[in-house]
Amino acid sequence: MKVACLWSGGKDSAYACYLALNMGFEVKRIVTFLPQDPESKLFHVPNIKWTTLQAESIKLPQDIISVPKNSERETLHQALLWLKSMYGLEGIVTGVIASNYQRRVLQEVCDEVGLQLITPIWGCDQFELVHNIIREGFKAMIVGVYAEGLTQQWLGREVDETFLRYLRELSSTWSINPCGEGGEYETFVVDAPYFTRRVKVLDYKVMWYRNWGELIILNAMLTEKES
Repeated sequence: MKVACLWSGGKDSAYACYLALNMGFEVKRIVTFLPQDPESKLFHVPNIKWTTLQAESIKLPQDIISVPKNSERETLHQALLWLKSMYGLEGIVTGVIASNYQRRVLQEVCDEVGLQLITPIWGCDQFELVHNIIREGFKAMIVGVYAEGLTQQWLGREVDETFLRYLRELSSTWSINPCGEGGEYETFVVDAPYFTRRVKVLDYKVMWYRNWGELIILNAMLTEKES
């Protein structure tokens, strides 16, 4: 089946694409939506511009689609219809895990344009999912923290077993989504098993706003993977 993968640059979309490839889907391209609304509930926002390096590393063509405010659903519909007609796509792969809102919108739009929605990680145990992502060799930098207990010290650090243990501790006190799908944190993947080269972040700045913050990548490049 010919598919495109929705690609945000974060660990979940990258892992879903990885699974789709392993499942035998013919991934023709990745599709990145660039929302003009910084509080978009449908699309990922931080560091989207650097997804071009990820696309180059996995050697897949990328479509970047700007999304005006208050027209996310309409833009999604038009984009998927165009992608289907242009590339003969039969399905769309997404890294949605537990968001009923995201899945409902994606399913409705896919039904409208005649595409199959493929959700390889939907309903997974989220602690196990993060563990599997780490175990498979994904290197994801934390680029946004928005939940109680996630402080500035985590920005720029890797999603690893130390971070996962901390999430377990937090979950005993706060209601927290281990994968960050509820907006608790955001990531940017710098390496993965199917990357041909690693993304090296050369410069960044941290923006901190009282109790939440983001790491903004200022400069990055592709470099040879570590042996």
